[in-house]
Amino acid sequence: RRSGRGEMAASTLSQIVALALLPLLAAVAGQRITTIQLDGTQYFISRMNPYSPELNYFLAYQYCRSIGLQLASFETKEKADAIMQYLINAGYNKYDFWTSGNRLGTDMMIWMSTGLPFNATFDYMRRSENEEEYEVPMARQLSAVEPRKDNDTSDGCILLR
Repeated sequence: RRSGRGEMAASTLSQIVALALLPLLAAVAGQRITTIQLDGTQYFISRMNPYSPELNYFLAYQYCRSIGLQLASFETKEKADAIMQYLINAGYNKYDFWTSGNRLGTDMMIWMSTGLPFNATFDYMRRSENEEEYEVPMARQLSAVEPRKDNDTSDGCILLR
């Protein structure tokens, strides 16, 4: 009889463990994360997430934080170019990816993950000479369903394409 109770307790414990792991498995389901190593830094690239088909900046930030990561920051243009080249070579060029680069709440571009400003040699936001200067309201909200144009930076964020 003792072995029967022990087996019953073990069975109950395994059911509890299985139920405890179920929410974790559900949270991870639907996520596709690729890891790459570039210049000594490991990057996690995610194309799918549990929130919505397309994320705005804030949801992308929250998603990264929920899995213990943060949006990428690049110290140099060469690092950004290397990750962009990887995305193109890996067939990700038809997808958009958020980085931590933004000018939300300030008039200068900064990396949210590090708090460091973009330097003069790394300015993907530079406009051509014939392009009109325009003012973007600070209170403008980002939208996941808003149509984007190539290199559209009117929302104040860097979007890797």
